[in-house]
Amino acid sequence: MNSLKIPLRLDQLETIGKELERLFILQDRPLAENKKSMFLSELSDAGFPFGAIVSGIRALADKDLKTLKLFVIKESILKFISFDREKTNCPYCRGTGIISMMCDDGYSFSFACRCVAGQCVDKEFVKWSGETVQELNGKKYTVADAYLLGDGYGKWLESCGIVTGKPEEMSWN
Repeated sequence: MNSLKIPLRLDQLETIGKELERLFILQDRPLAENKKSMFLSELSDAGFPFGAIVSGIRALADKDLKTLKLFVIKESILKFISFDREKTNCPYCRGTGIISMMCDDGYSFSFACRCVAGQCVDKEFVKWSGETVQELNGKKYTVADAYLLGDGYGKWLESCGIVTGKPEEMSWN
């Protein structure tokens, strides 16, 4: 997500206020006017997109919530925000930040690449060591490209401009 925050218009704030009222009524909870204005202020200051706020609030309407706090509403809103990830020209992940790995048991897994794009997803995925074969928790994982290309993997890396074939020696864009 960019750091650009677009302020909510007055009509959007009114719509969000109505959605909050509806949510609290459906949850059989009281919503005092001062609590409503505080929620509106916090949601406006957070810089969330209008559509995500409305979708996040509406998604909570059918749930049986034990507590209805601002934190719960913000978590729901975050599910409706698409975060743009930085793309790079990394030959390993092709700019996505994700390395496809084949486990020795035949299943495929995603690891976070070591490039800049991979740093955006390294909290979601296991970090790739930079080696063609990586051991983790007693299992061996092989880069899917190496698994598929076999002996041709080294030549393919050279065609991508990686002479040594060692990721730790390449410049991570």
